[in-house]
Amino acid sequence: MQDAMKLTIYGTRGSYPVFGKKYEKYGGSTTCYLIEADDQAVIVDAGTGISNITELPQQNIPILFTHAHIDHIVGLPTFSLLSDENRNITLFLAKREGLSPKKQVESMVSKPLWPCKIGDYPAKVDVKEIKMDGKELAFGDIKVFFMDSDHPGGSTIFRFEYKGKKLVIATDYEHRDSQKNQELISFSKDADVILYDAQYTEEEYERHKGYGHSTQEAGLKISKKAGCKSLIFIHHDARHDDSFLDAQAKKYPDDHVHFAYEGEVISI
Repeated sequence: MQDAMKLTIYGTRGSYPVFGKKYEKYGGSTTCYLIEADDQAVIVDAGTGISNITELPQQNIPILFTHAHIDHIVGLPTFSLLSDENRNITLFLAKREGLSPKKQVESMVSKPLWPCKIGDYPAKVDVKEIKMDGKELAFGDIKVFFMDSDHPGGSTIFRFEYKGKKLVIATDYEHRDSQKNQELISFSKDADVILYDAQYTEEEYERHKGYGHSTQEAGLKISKKAGCKSLIFIHHDARHDDSFLDAQAKKYPDDHVHFAYEGEVISI
C-alpha cells in the first residue's frame, strides 16, 4: 500500500438516498468518496455517505465538491469531524450559477434550512474556489486535476495522480456532446480506475436526455478509448435496487468492469 492510493466508497447513489433490505448490497447513501495515500486524505462530495466517515487521523482534511446539487452536499451539515475543534477542514468548489463557493455552501448550511452557518462549527472551516482555468491542486503527494462536466448548472470531473497511478471520478456527466466526450477521453488517458456515472439504462436515458447523467454503454466506450484499466459504474439511480443492479452486472463478467457498492475499498 505504500505506493498505492486507497479508494473507499462511502456513498454511490444519485438524486436521493434510499434504505431497506432491497438496498443492502450496493448501499443507499448518496455520493461520497475517500482517497488516501501516505498520510494524506481527500474526500470527494458530501452526500449522505459522509456520515459514515467518523474518524480520520489527519488534522487537515480537504473536501472537493463536484458541485452543490443537494445529493452531493446534503451530508455536510452533519459531518462529525466538523465538531472537532482540532480539525482544519477546507471545502473546494467551483463557482456555479453566478454563486461563489461560500454562497453555495450557505445555501444548505444556514437558516432556515439549518440552525447555523458553516463557520459556526468548532472545526476551523475554510471555503476555497476551484478555478477551472487554473493549475492543479496538490495535497501532499496527491495531485488533483479537473475539467468541466456536461451537467445542468455545471459539475467538476476530478483526476487524482499519485506515484504514477491515476484515478478519475466522472460523476454527473452526460455523454451527448462528442467534443466533451473527446475531452474526457484525453483527460482519462491510461487511468488505472475510472468511476463513471451510469445512472440510466439505454432505455431510461431516452426519457432523461438533458438530465446530466449517462449510461453503461457510453461509459464502456469512453473507458475503452481512454485505455482505462478498470471501469466502475457509480451514481446508481435510487429506483435501481440490488436485484436490478445484480441483473445489470451479469452483462459484465470481466472483473475490470463492475458496479460500485457502499463500503468498497480499492487499492490503486
